[in-house]
Amino acid sequence: MDGLRRGLLRHAASRGLRSRFLCSAAAPTPTVAHVLGGAVFFAAAERGTAHALAACDLRLPPSITALCALGAISSIPALGAPLNAALGPAAAWMRGALPVLLVPAFLFPAVVEMPPSEQLPVLAFFGAAGVVATVAATGHTAAALVRAAPPLVVDAHAASAAAASALLSSRRTAALALVGGAALSAALSQVAGPSRAACMAPAYVGVTVAAYVAAARALPAAVKKFCPPNVGCAIVLALFFSAWGGSEEVRCYLDGAGAALLVAVQPCMVTLGLYAHTHRAVLVQQSLALLALCAVTCPLLLFGLGAAGAALGLPAENVASFLPASTTTGLALLMPSGMPLAKQEWIAAGTAFNSGVVQLTLPLLLAGTALASRSAFARGVGIGCTAHVGGMVALLAAGETAAADAAAVVLVVVGVARSLLIQFPPFSRALAGVCEGRTPWGGDDDRRRDSPTT
Repeated sequence: MDGLRRGLLRHAASRGLRSRFLCSAAAPTPTVAHVLGGAVFFAAAERGTAHALAACDLRLPPSITALCALGAISSIPALGAPLNAALGPAAAWMRGALPVLLVPAFLFPAVVEMPPSEQLPVLAFFGAAGVVATVAATGHTAAALVRAAPPLVVDAHAASAAAASALLSSRRTAALALVGGAALSAALSQVAGPSRAACMAPAYVGVTVAAYVAAARALPAAVKKFCPPNVGCAIVLALFFSAWGGSEEVRCYLDGAGAALLVAVQPCMVTLGLYAHTHRAVLVQQSLALLALCAVTCPLLLFGLGAAGAALGLPAENVASFLPASTTTGLALLMPSGMPLAKQEWIAAGTAFNSGVVQLTLPLLLAGTALASRSAFARGVGIGCTAHVGGMVALLAAGETAAADAAAVVLVVVGVARSLLIQFPPFSRALAGVCEGRTPWGGDDDRRRDSPTT
């Protein structure tokens, strides 16, 4: 077992994945049954929560509700330790699969109408300004309230995370996915009833996995800093399907394989509830800073950016669709359920934009926002609250492991807080009104009403 773990860690290091998380003490390598049992638990928890919410007529995202419930239980040390031992390996594997599962989200813009060309520079400016404002506001909030250096987070299931990464960069995985998917699609095509999207779904899932493996293996480390394998995979798939059948083929992919992959994202979000145990020391020590970020800084940023977009004369739906860009993609995709003004098909493009800007400009961004000289925790908070997983990768690539640890905590805590706020009707209605050029208390903004672009 130790030999296997060392081999997996060496493989992960060769793919640019080594960090102090992978170097931490790990539990024995789990069995396949152990991992599958944990995955079934997370899926059942998400579905069971969905049925319970429906029975109570509550319109809340099941995955976020289950995540919060698991987090509340895991925060109790006597319960969190056995839960992490039982579910931690499956959680590590499921989080490792998230990049593949989120690939379809990046293809939505290929089947929707692009904004007018004259709005694109304004949108780019708005997005870039939002990145700078979010990094500065969240980073300096953390710098003002940080309590000493956060303790080291030890990942007991680093071997499982490394094994998942190794599997998703293996040629054998790509070959099995292609062959197995094609065989299942051929079998479905012989059965009367399923639509073409449903018949092609297994084959297209196989193509997605194979394209991801190819991107993970082929992209140089320098390119991965701003174009991670799932974004590279999405670009390849968009070109492939567009050349084969145009936007209709892209839509066929999204209706079948894409829908199936995105459904699988929801149980993966539930796994983040275990952070309440694994990162408990950090959460307790930095509770004041995290509370200020969740309850004050981030809500004010959402309203401020909404008002700025309206002042620039951008359409309300474009502004609302950009606001979730600073939230990790899996959580951001849940926000339209609370604020329908936001377009789900544009949300993943916004999260990719934030991630790319931060990864391309990290040193300049930290210097320009005066965070380069602040604590590692403040730098991690600023980047994690803005560019989520992409920002964490950028910090690791820059050797900022302590800052990357802080980013891992806040991208979950603050992301969940944002998602919950958007589900609160008074908050989401007020935010939608600001995006439309109205004040939160209902007055109209003459600049927005008279804008030539709306």
